[in-house]
Amino acid sequence: MRRDVRLTRRSFLGGVAGLVLVQANCRSLPVGGLLKVGPPPRVGVLYVGLEPTPRTEALLDELRILGWIDGQSAEIHWRWSGPDPQRLARDAADLVQLPVDVLITAGTLGASSARAATSTTPVVFVAASDPVGTGLVSSLARPGGNLTGLTLQSTRLRGKSHELFKGLIPALTRLAVIFDPANPSSDPALQEDQASADALRIDLRALPVQNASELDTAFETASRWGADGVSLAPSALLQNTLSKRAADTALQYRLPLFAGREVAEAGGLAGYGPNQVALYRRAAHFTDRILRGTSPAELPVEQPVVFEFVLNLSTAEALGLTIAPDMQVQVTDWV
Repeated sequence: MRRDVRLTRRSFLGGVAGLVLVQANCRSLPVGGLLKVGPPPRVGVLYVGLEPTPRTEALLDELRILGWIDGQSAEIHWRWSGPDPQRLARDAADLVQLPVDVLITAGTLGASSARAATSTTPVVFVAASDPVGTGLVSSLARPGGNLTGLTLQSTRLRGKSHELFKGLIPALTRLAVIFDPANPSSDPALQEDQASADALRIDLRALPVQNASELDTAFETASRWGADGVSLAPSALLQNTLSKRAADTALQYRLPLFAGREVAEAGGLAGYGPNQVALYRRAAHFTDRILRGTSPAELPVEQPVVFEFVLNLSTAEALGLTIAPDMQVQVTDWV
């Protein structure tokens, strides 16, 4: 009997040692996944910005919640590319060649760069303005390729933005729209702008901007034209990289500026659109499903469900504006 006991203990200890060895040479997926042989999966993030933001922190936080922890159950490789199309193209190709198992990217410009870099690596885009209209996916319900993710649908929200802007500035009859000609979403956005301006009986003037110097010139042109307000078209360059400069320049010319939350927080008058932090959290769930084996072609593109109307009270006071009570009740956040 004792011989059997010793053999059982030896077998047990050997099994434990073997399990430790297997675990040392395997990656462990988060709860619900299967134990798979090989190194941790690589997740690439191609960000159309130059530094961490609340959006990127939300993405990382949600990945951690789902069990994908950088340096443990996953490797996360960042490329802070800014809105430079050439740099985005180089960084996208670099991530694909690593290779990464999933590539997360931001905006229409980032998604277009990722699509040009690969037709096989799964790509999750966040906050693309019009993924169908710009050719990123075949349809929202059936993306049909290696790209899927979350859309801002911001081109279709331009009309609502202009309605809110006119509610804040009832005398708005001339609107300057600053756009980035390098951004693929600019054309559909401008078409929507013109349609909504016609409906609201507003004269529209589109001004192209691709750098800080051109931004200054655009505001000067808008001021000389007699604009009653300025709107920024969807663009990482305008609404992220140049948001502070745009807000400061708008105040310099005493022009109300309407765009997204980032611009309002930087000193613009107001912003309207989807809650992008929520979109970045959802992007982590797309990434999680793909890492578990789901094809991006099988994941419908999601549209935003949470919207914000943000107003900068200090800027309103600096411009001498009185916000009507019916507009105040629509504001979801004061900054």
